[in-house]
Amino acid sequence: MKKPNRTLLHLLFTCRRPLIFTFISYYKNYFMSERICLFPGTFDPVTLGHIDIINRSLGLFDKLVIGIGRNANKAPMFPDEQRLEWVKEIYKEEDMVEALIYDGLTVDCCRRIGATYILRGIRYVSDFEYEKAIADMNRSLDPAVETIFLTCLPQFTSVASTLVRDVLRNGGDVSRFLPDVVRASLTKYCGPFQLKKPNRTLLHLLFTCRRPLIFTFISYYKNYFMSERICLFPGTFDPVTLGHIDIINRSLGLFDKLVIGIGRNANKAPMFPDEQRLEWVKEIYKEEDMVEALIYDGLTVDCCRRIGATYILRGIRYVSDFEYEKAIADMNRSLDPAVETIFLTCLPQFTSVASTLVRDVLRNGGDVSRFLPDVVRASLTKSTQKNISSKRQKETV
Repeated sequence: MKKPNRTLLHLLFTCRRPLIFTFISYYKNYFMSERICLFPGTFDPVTLGHIDIINRSLGLFDKLVIGIGRNANKAPMFPDEQRLEWVKEIYKEEDMVEALIYDGLTVDCCRRIGATYILRGIRYVSDFEYEKAIADMNRSLDPAVETIFLTCLPQFTSVASTLVRDVLRNGGDVSRFLPDVVRASLTKYCGPFQLKKPNRTLLHLLFTCRRPLIFTFISYYKNYFMSERICLFPGTFDPVTLGHIDIINRSLGLFDKLVIGIGRNANKAPMFPDEQRLEWVKEIYKEEDMVEALIYDGLTVDCCRRIGATYILRGIRYVSDFEYEKAIADMNRSLDPAVETIFLTCLPQFTSVASTLVRDVLRNGGDVSRFLPDVVRASLTKSTQKNISSKRQKETV
């Protein structure tokens, strides 16, 4: 293996205690007294899709600011003040939720309110491509601001403000897509169209009353019963790469404890033993008390229950990752609604760094030093590579 080029990027991410990791931990855990997040959007109008994302994110932050952005390129259907009033009315009993109107760049608004996180919801693959591009741009404008993603519940994937406005303009019934506060005031702006009284199903009551029942439940459960924000970052980590380190380090300010779960996969044999992968993780984060590591079998949600985690962290590189990860997140939510999956997109320089590709390069005797933390790279000796090559030859025979 070649001795890696000691570029600044390499030093930032690959030393035993990565410099960038030290900076992020110190900055977010010591200088920042609160986890403040901005949820930006036009909210024209506020829909049940917005409410879903907001309510499911509440346990993550100390303060959530709903930012109603002015768009100079298009006129809204509803005045800024009306949209602000809707948000304040819906969340008037929740002290941790605030709302404001802002102009200009979203990262500038973050600086003004002291937010280090931006929250975004994703419904479809097309959303992901667009949102990832915006997240990358915001990160380049202000590296201290991290964008996290939640996927919409399946029943809200079709609920978009754009579609609601189109239905409204054509006199259609949108009551099933809107909170009661919004629905009650629509006739003032949209004229004498037919607005049916909504069907009071359990789903509707959970999300649309003035103080949604599901919101009350989530707030009570996560803020009172849970003393810590505990997250599981599951994966095979075969081997641990700089892509993994990037996602882990950027998530540290979100949680009180991050557990790196090395999952056993009964369908395929790993290149590196479980104990070796566990040792790598523990060595890399040996000076960080909030990071733990373990090996687990079975369902990821079962592991979450055992360790008391209410969040699962996943990294996304490409559109194909999003489709796969969303399906898993939906399944995990159906198995345990108390466990929420959040997503971070990889930094552009790590989009090609995947354990599968690293293993393929290793099997063919290639140099993977630029993709690995120093701890992992140091243990990939010539004898290790020789064993990998002989194993490959046996498999070929």
